[in-house]
Amino acid sequence: QYKNPYNKVPTQEEIYMRNTITKLKDSMDNENPITRKFYLSLASKSPGNFNIGQIASIYSYIYSNWKYVNDPISRDYFAKASETIESNLTGDCDDFAILMATCIQGIGGESRIVFAQNSTGKHAYAEVKIANDENTGIQVINNMRAFYGENLGTIHYKNNSDGVWLNLDWNGSTPGSKYFDSDREWVFDMRDNTYKYYESSK
Repeated sequence: QYKNPYNKVPTQEEIYMRNTITKLKDSMDNENPITRKFYLSLASKSPGNFNIGQIASIYSYIYSNWKYVNDPISRDYFAKASETIESNLTGDCDDFAILMATCIQGIGGESRIVFAQNSTGKHAYAEVKIANDENTGIQVINNMRAFYGENLGTIHYKNNSDGVWLNLDWNGSTPGSKYFDSDREWVFDMRDNTYKYYESSK
């Protein structure tokens, strides 16, 4: 069941958001052999149960090898994760987000995709849940700092009733880069086919 942020009869925007969830879910083909081989080969560098080292290995590889190309004008095309891999890690911001979110779910993590917007444009990025509470989340982030073995500066994450979510946007060479400066955001969770709408109070 979809969470309607407007509490009224679905508008054209609501219908669009429902269709978007379906498209995103279809694009996250983590059981595809191509996709599975990709994320397992990267996660194996930090073997064991789902851990921050696996997240970091996947993020760093995709970030370092990504080649940006726009979608066709006036069309939002969500490439399947396997398609992006076969295209030699080429695509736009939503393709990057989809691939990241797919890989995270493939190795047992919880991920979601955020569509953000401000007066100058739109953006998409993925987030990964690293803990249920902030204290544990900070411990995980400290483990990530140790994994990279360098001064990473400020690590950006969200802490709310849904848990602690680490930013996986492509704005930095490691997870936890600075968030896109948005006025409005739609957070899509394909596990339960829901989305939430947020509006900045600034």
